[in-house]
Amino acid sequence: MESNQLAIQIRDLRVSYTGTEDILNIKEWTIPSRTKHFLYGASGSGKSTLLSVVSGILSPSSGEVFIGGTQLNKLKSSERDRFRGENIGYIFQQFNLIPYLSVWDNINLPMVWNKDRKKRLRYPSAKEEIRYLAIQLIQTGLKSSFTGTISKTDLIVGARSGSTQLLLYSVFHIGNPTQNISYSVFKKYESHPSVSWMIPISLGDSHKGYRVVGTDERFFQHYKFRGGKSLSMQSGKWLKNNFGVVLGADIAEKLGYNLEDEITLSPGISQMSFQEHKENPFRITGILNKTFTPVDRSLYVSLDAIDIMHDVKPNPKSRQITAFLLGSRSKLQILNLQREINTSKEEPLQAVLPLIALSDIWTIVENLELVFTFHILSQG
Repeated sequence: MESNQLAIQIRDLRVSYTGTEDILNIKEWTIPSRTKHFLYGASGSGKSTLLSVVSGILSPSSGEVFIGGTQLNKLKSSERDRFRGENIGYIFQQFNLIPYLSVWDNINLPMVWNKDRKKRLRYPSAKEEIRYLAIQLIQTGLKSSFTGTISKTDLIVGARSGSTQLLLYSVFHIGNPTQNISYSVFKKYESHPSVSWMIPISLGDSHKGYRVVGTDERFFQHYKFRGGKSLSMQSGKWLKNNFGVVLGADIAEKLGYNLEDEITLSPGISQMSFQEHKENPFRITGILNKTFTPVDRSLYVSLDAIDIMHDVKPNPKSRQITAFLLGSRSKLQILNLQREINTSKEEPLQAVLPLIALSDIWTIVENLELVFTFHILSQG
């Protein structure tokens, strides 16, 4: 289609059913080629009807419909079908699959009617083409889910080890730290003039294989994901006392828990445990809304509760935590603050930029994807 040609031209269009008023009545409407348009309107205003007319699925009661210079309403039904197959892409609101055909046969069906479609494939068959598209969808979805896990956090701080390891255990709750850091260090930087907010993270035990995270109300207030979305409660409230627990959405759903149910926590992170803290049961005070992040698969208790589970009298002065998340007052101060933390002589600390650490991990994931892609495309 030439760039100066009209993609769609409608004149004196009327669409009506017997005994009803006009569903569509358009005097004239044109759309230039190589342009994009968004059609919107109230329910029942005729959007789907208009799309059906310009695609040749529905014939108008009167008027003229030109698509790329071809008068669609003058074509026979079979001619319109062939024209649509060669020139128009149409996504139906329903699946419109042939129930007695397989998935591959349904996908191949358009190429039976139009041989030119097959020539446009990047791979020799529709099966390989769909595999390729599936891989693209998996890669896009995985990266979006991965990078959306944490946002609006400027630094992640923990014991000196490696940026990848620090990100994995503090945000994704995978693995364990080489060592903890003192809570007094957390309090020191909390009062730093460049710091706006901080969230303490203390990895605790587990419940049926799900990680227990010790924190406080600052986690609920400041933790952001997916471009700045805040956590919200599906039911109940945030931690009320030392023996309250807030569940991620996946845990509540998969284990069938409700508010006020009592649960016990277990040492370690195994799905099976022969030892439980039965003397200190926890009562579910809240359930978080789904975030599609590791938050959904975690249980949250107070920092005091972590101490109590390990038979330690709660004492902030001697407490140790796993890591903390930090938000700065100004983006211009982040690098200076990172350097100050990394060169601290008080404790061997490491501060990492989340986006840099995520990028490092994603490089590893991409290498694994290459293997996965080769495996999928090589399957017959």
